[in-house]
Amino acid sequence: MKTVRSASLLLALVCAASQASVKPNAAAAPLQQEGTSLFAQGKYKDAIAKYQEAAKADPTASEPLSGIANVLMAAASQAQGDARMRLRQQSESVARQALTLGPDDPLAQEVLRVLLEDRPAPLHVPTPAAWKAMQEGEVLFQAGKPAEALVKYEESARLDPLYSTAEVNAGDSFFVQKKWPEAEEHFRKATEIEPLNGQAWRFLSDALQWQQKLNAAEAALFSGIAAQPN
Repeated sequence: MKTVRSASLLLALVCAASQASVKPNAAAAPLQQEGTSLFAQGKYKDAIAKYQEAAKADPTASEPLSGIANVLMAAASQAQGDARMRLRQQSESVARQALTLGPDDPLAQEVLRVLLEDRPAPLHVPTPAAWKAMQEGEVLFQAGKPAEALVKYEESARLDPLYSTAEVNAGDSFFVQKKWPEAEEHFRKATEIEPLNGQAWRFLSDALQWQQKLNAAEAALFSGIAAQPN
């Protein structure tokens, strides 16, 4: 992963115009997608630059700003000392600006939730090889190729059987294709690998709901709350 110098992260953020929204307009959407792809590749500086272009192309959309906030938070997780603190503060500031444009922006909400949580989720840290396969899968998934991404996610899971997030993402590849039973299988396996993976429980609940397994979906949701009360 490439790190980002704090000096390069000073943002020329635009003021919100009327008719603010979460999603960017047609001019900004391709730039937003490029930024997401660059972030998945670990190119943080390039991702921020692309998100900034998207923000200029559509000053009323919140997603470019929430994308920037997410990159800053990721960079902070790799920094130390004062640099880490500055990056987290910048991330929080940009996430809050995103929410002034789109109060229901899910990424901005998630960034703030993570930043305001005192302790990180105690999940398994993957091996470098498993992490690399995961990132390759993320690039394919963001490019709208869930079947190809699945191959990489499954490779990541084989390389590190304790990496529950690989199973979560594999399930997500089926979920976006509306293959609910296959998605359920992978999400459930993730909860068995790491019962404290709250995301795995939430996604499992969603897959069960789509299959009208409502009691099981409710139980999975409560298990997710128990795993990560925040």
